Amino acid sequence: MKILFVASETHLSGTGGGVTYTRGILSMLEMIDGADLHHLVLPLPLAALPRKVRQGRALGLSLFSRRPSKAHYLLDRRTRRLMRTALSTVTPDVVVFNGADLLPLTDELGDHAKCVLVSHNIETDIIAGQVAGLRVPAAVRRVLRRDVEKTRRMEERGARRMSVVIAISSEDARWYQRLSRKIQVFALCGAFPYLPYAGPRLPAGRPLSVAYLAKMSWWPNRQGAEWLISDILPELPDSTVDVHFFGPGSEQFSGCHPTLHAHGFVESLETVWCSANFTLCPILSGSGTNIKLIESLYNGVPVLATPHACLGLPPVDDPALAVVPPEEWAAFLRSEHAVALAATTVRRETVEQFSARKQAEYLASILGDVLPVSGCFD
Repeated sequence: MKILFVASETHLSGTGGGVTYTRGILSMLEMIDGADLHHLVLPLPLAALPRKVRQGRALGLSLFSRRPSKAHYLLDRRTRRLMRTALSTVTPDVVVFNGADLLPLTDELGDHAKCVLVSHNIETDIIAGQVAGLRVPAAVRRVLRRDVEKTRRMEERGARRMSVVIAISSEDARWYQRLSRKIQVFALCGAFPYLPYAGPRLPAGRPLSVAYLAKMSWWPNRQGAEWLISDILPELPDSTVDVHFFGPGSEQFSGCHPTLHAHGFVESLETVWCSANFTLCPILSGSGTNIKLIESLYNGVPVLATPHACLGLPPVDDPALAVVPPEEWAAFLRSEHAVALAATTVRRETVEQFSARKQAEYLASILGDVLPVSGCFD
């Protein structure tokens, strides 16, 4: 079976949970017997311009279009032309769209190829949350609300064209299932094709070394960082914890608190795994799955998470994952429960649960059952 995997270059280069999830899906597709995988990487329109300028341009174009600003941000005439060329060259049996913001490209399809959507989150919920948090004039807010409505229509219309939707979480899967009984929806929270970290871990002891690994341009991540600094760290006595922020944009928090060390982007995540007693997932809003949460567990490092960070995760029966309500974080970090978490070893079953090899078998069974083509996925 010929599979055309369509993705924006923003999900195939750089860092962040979206890039990690994309690489995991690609590695699983490559492991499927009988799959002839082709890639279409779509360049970002006007990539040389500053991001704010491109966002403003996209919002302006959406005013006179039925498509939302996110579609104009990622797609233009050139990307649609590249899509048509790839379809005629590859003649795929299956087209996999990596992200709901690419759904307008379904207009370029004929009636022959089956379609699969890999959904990283519910775009409507993400954008609605961003709009709700903005302090802008009423006229601007009306424009943004119309953009949210256009995003909703884009997602619903495009999803109904799919034969299969692979959602990053069970929460998101339920959103797609409510759209139509004809859509086959499955949850696949993410997997990692590389070998897990096998190096030394820090011994448990005060002050505990805890790490928050996140791309700070993603607003739920930044919101979590600001909450830690404003609400949690002031409640902790000296020598309770040393907090380390890792990831692009985390350097902006340098100097915000005496126990906070902001490292910015790091070349190797082993820097995080070897220097943390456990990692933090202080997520308070947003949809999808926190990829860095499961990546931490995959690499043998325990996690302290909010309930929101765990929404949509498959069941994880492991004491290495401590799910604590936000209002109890400060008390937890002061207590011996935090020391016990730091001394916990992630179970082997948990590590294997997030292995790309294991999840590739599940993905192959999904595609084999829903998209039957002779000789494929056997």
